[in-house]
Amino acid sequence: MTQLYTTLTILCFLYFPMKALGQNCANIGFENGTLDGWQLSYGDVMTDQKTTVFGPETQGTNNKGHLITKITDGNDPLITSEAIPMVAPGSNYSIRIGNKATGAKYDRIKTSFLVTPDNTLFQYRFAIVLEDPDHFSYQQPALRIKIKTLTEGDISCGYYEVTAARGIPGFKEQPPLTYRNWTTSSLDLSRFLGQMITLENHH
Repeated sequence: MTQLYTTLTILCFLYFPMKALGQNCANIGFENGTLDGWQLSYGDVMTDQKTTVFGPETQGTNNKGHLITKITDGNDPLITSEAIPMVAPGSNYSIRIGNKATGAKYDRIKTSFLVTPDNTLFQYRFAIVLEDPDHFSYQQPALRIKIKTLTEGDISCGYYEVTAARGIPGFKEQPPLTYRNWTTSSLDLSRFLGQMITLENHH
């Protein structure tokens, strides 16, 4: 098993609008300006027989791998070809996951909420900045967003994964970075009424 030692830039900005989620999802959109209600963790990334392997999770945060951003932070300083606000449009706060200093690591956030008639339309916004060091695909920076239930596991339409590469649809390039400006995604959770849903972002 080999550890990855290259320093990689892996940044993801996330925002979950509270207005679409009802009363049992306090601070799911980070609108308190804190990480209250979210579980933070990090760990090592390794490779084994050309497969990405995520090591055991350590609870907490490391080297600013989970950072609340605010409007006064302006735009992402890494992207100069266009403005990517550090906060999602229409919000006061977002979260940045990952950093530009630590390689061979992953950062993860997770929370859960009960699906009720008030929050069946789940919506989130994300912006992504990935460094493309031109490694093998299993060594490249990547982002995974999972939405899952306790009984059924991953919801197929709630899974999003992207790995740094050239020519990704919906992405632009500023070598060695590839990026995507703020994008809105939504998911109908009506068939999961009464169930607990878990949101997980894995960087």
